[in-house]
Amino acid sequence: MGDIKADFKQWLIEKGLSTTTKAGKQSTVYEYIRHLNLLCKKIFNSDTASEWEIIAENIYPILGFHMLCPREVMHLTEDDAQQLRFFLDSCYSATDIFQSSPKQEYFAIELYHDKSEITDHLNLISMIDKNLSEDDWLVLKINAPDSEKSKNRAALNSFYKFLSETEFVPNGVASSKHLKNKRDVRKYYDGIAKDLRQIADIQNNITKIYIAPGNILRPPLFAASYTGDNEVRVDKVCELLSLERHAVKRMFPKTSCGKVSKDDVNDFIKNNFHPAQNTSVSVPDETHWWTVEKLVKNKGIHPKKLQRLRYDGKLAYIKISSQKYLYYPHNIS
Repeated sequence: MGDIKADFKQWLIEKGLSTTTKAGKQSTVYEYIRHLNLLCKKIFNSDTASEWEIIAENIYPILGFHMLCPREVMHLTEDDAQQLRFFLDSCYSATDIFQSSPKQEYFAIELYHDKSEITDHLNLISMIDKNLSEDDWLVLKINAPDSEKSKNRAALNSFYKFLSETEFVPNGVASSKHLKNKRDVRKYYDGIAKDLRQIADIQNNITKIYIAPGNILRPPLFAASYTGDNEVRVDKVCELLSLERHAVKRMFPKTSCGKVSKDDVNDFIKNNFHPAQNTSVSVPDETHWWTVEKLVKNKGIHPKKLQRLRYDGKLAYIKISSQKYLYYPHNIS
């Protein structure tokens, strides 16, 4: 291939992406190229084909970094860092990208001990085993607004697909990886695809908010991973509380991202949870509690009996409203 920019543009067009909008303005094709140019300028202060080649050579750590840091920052514990060891090593190797001067820094990796930064970013990555303890963590961040990071990631993702589908081999990769034929090239890109899938899985596990199950003595609550994410999607709240979206939106104010605060939901649950008082039954934890309708349908219990057991303190429940209750299902026979 001669001109990597021109080849990428042509590939986008062949994929059906538009070059102009109905109003005649530049569209997706030019947006992707523009964002890759801006990315090159931030990292290298230049956006020539040579810089694009370097991006192509390092598409795995660059795209992987954007996948790990879609918003704000990513905190990695010792276990997380071990799972991402290969990725972090690839960042450490790409010194011209990940060890730029502070004034030009787009990517940042910092080491913290007990909430205090103790070192500059990349010099300890190659020695993770010796330098990360349970009180240490790595902080990964991209110094750009979330909207810009999202657009850069979209452009990089398309650029990666272009490289993979066309089996483009940057000069630096051909020499360092000893790619001698098409089979070697295909194996190289299959390896990148596998590594990116691993990053996606790890990122999801690190950042996801999950439901910590409850029992007759404690309610189910939203719990966050180590990153301390404090926002939960509306549909997840609907699932936990057996409510419609409009009811959730009325009960809890939305955040700037269109989600709701985890703490707001948990506070509501804790304030309206009633443990079972008069029972010594040993029962398992349960994530999803049941409405009256579900109990009537699945256990054949009469609503009046449920009400009587509730009054007698024999049932654990969450009072959603004066007309709606969620019950812990396993101590109801």
